[in-house]
Amino acid sequence: ALVCSVAPLLLLVTFPWMPESPYYLIMRGREADAARSLRIFRGTFDVDDELRRLSAAIKIQNLDTGKFLDLFTVKGSRRAGIIAMGMQTIQQCSGMMAIAFYAHTIFESAGSAFSPVTAAIIYFTLQVVFSVVSSMIMDRTGRRPLLVISIVGAGLSLFVEGLYFYLKCDYPYVPVLALIAFVVHFSLGLQTIPTLLLGELFSTNVKAFALSLSDVHFNLVAILVSKFFQAVKDSYGMHIPFFAFSASCVAGLVFVLRYVPETKGKTLEEIQDELRGRARADDSRQVETLRKIVAETIDICNNVQK
Repeated sequence: ALVCSVAPLLLLVTFPWMPESPYYLIMRGREADAARSLRIFRGTFDVDDELRRLSAAIKIQNLDTGKFLDLFTVKGSRRAGIIAMGMQTIQQCSGMMAIAFYAHTIFESAGSAFSPVTAAIIYFTLQVVFSVVSSMIMDRTGRRPLLVISIVGAGLSLFVEGLYFYLKCDYPYVPVLALIAFVVHFSLGLQTIPTLLLGELFSTNVKAFALSLSDVHFNLVAILVSKFFQAVKDSYGMHIPFFAFSASCVAGLVFVLRYVPETKGKTLEEIQDELRGRARADDSRQVETLRKIVAETIDICNNVQK
């Protein structure tokens, strides 16, 4: 209990000095403080253009007071909800909570060279360390590349874990190494990015509703997956849940590649435009303009030759 109290105490001591959200400050009419926060977040002094865009976007959103039903009826909010809850589902169906709940049982069943308690301590320590690493590098690498690396690595590690329990090999270090590889890859992306996307995808007028709904969804899926793990391992063997978690990672990879946008370096209004499909429309217009320019250039060249 004393060890677990260290992190909350550190948060209590350090959080008052954290910069406030620029959106919140602008909504409270504190534009000078918002500019100061933006300079900290962006690492640059010149934030005037972004500050003006944020102010304009918030004024527009304040004219349209959000309702809970907007999460289902407004295209941008609906798509954001699908992406956010889809990522939460992938996060849980990769077995994160189930493995955490039953870590001692899993290591005990594996008969590893480490004691179950030691192996569990290593597992959770690595989860904390690589979650911190993820938060430090995600703004350099982008969200999508980290998610892809995380899902592929986690899926392969889970498959190896399931294969060990299926074949019942006499290599007790394999399940420990596989779970260590899983927690390292999971913590690099799937641990942190789904939560980050909750704050990046939704407009300010529906964000409170979205966070409440996603919290309920997260806990429901966590309960279902944990019960699934317990029931299936007791009835069919330890390998089946791990194969199922690995298959979920494959489905998650397809979901990320197809639906999850890259939010690195984008403002909320840019993300909202993309979710509403405006960015794609703009891209289509640019492509059409380029085609016209090429066609006109070819016509001019043909006329010159004649």
